[in-house]
Amino acid sequence: MSGAFSEMVETSLERAAMSKDLASLTDSLKTRNLQLQDARRQLAEQATIDEMTGLRNRRGVNIIINDELARMKRMQLPIAVIALDVDHFKTYNDNYGHPAGDQVLQQLANVMLEMTSRAGEFAARMGGEEFVLFYPTVNRTAALELAEELRMKVLGLRVPHEKSLTAEYVTVSIGVISCVPEWELEFDTLLKAADDALYLSKTSGRNRVTCGELETDAQS
Repeated sequence: MSGAFSEMVETSLERAAMSKDLASLTDSLKTRNLQLQDARRQLAEQATIDEMTGLRNRRGVNIIINDELARMKRMQLPIAVIALDVDHFKTYNDNYGHPAGDQVLQQLANVMLEMTSRAGEFAARMGGEEFVLFYPTVNRTAALELAEELRMKVLGLRVPHEKSLTAEYVTVSIGVISCVPEWELEFDTLLKAADDALYLSKTSGRNRVTCGELETDAQS
C-alpha cells in the first residue's frame, strides 16, 4: 500500500514538474514570438526609411501615398506636393567631400521634418539630393508660402558653398503643385508636375520657387 502511495506521489510530482516545464517553455515561445514580431516590424520600418536622413524613401512613399490621396479625393480638399533639389550638389561633394555632403542632406532633412509635423504630412528622399514634401489640405497660396519658407530656412543654415554659381551658401531649387484632386488623378502625375516646376526653377537661375500646373489645369 505504501509502495503504491509512493508511486502515486512520485507520478504526481513528475506531472507537476512536466507542467511547470511546459509552462516555462510556453512563456519562452511567447517571448520569442514577440521578439520576432518586433524584429519584423523594425525591418519593415527600415525598408521604408532612408537610413542617412531618417526621411521616408521612395518605397515608404508608395506604401502610404495612395491612401492619403484617396482621402483628399473623397473629401474634395486640396493637396500640395513640393519637390526640391540641392543646387550644385555634385560640385559641393567634389569640393568638400562626400561626408560633408551627407551632413548637408541631414541638415536639410531636419528642416523638412520640422515642416511636416502635422498628421498626413511627410517628407521623403527620392534619391540623391532630390526630396519631396506632401501636404494634405494645403492650397496653392499656402503651398507657395511653405516652399518659400523652406527655401529661406535652407539658406538660413548658412552652409558655405564657395564653388556654387548661385550663392555663397547652399541653396535649393523648388517646384510646387497644388490642386483639388479628381478621382482619376495619380500621385505620379502630381510628382511629374512638381518636378517640371522644379526644372523651371533650376533653368531660371536656381535658389527659387516655381509653381507648376497640371496639364488639365493648363488646358482648361
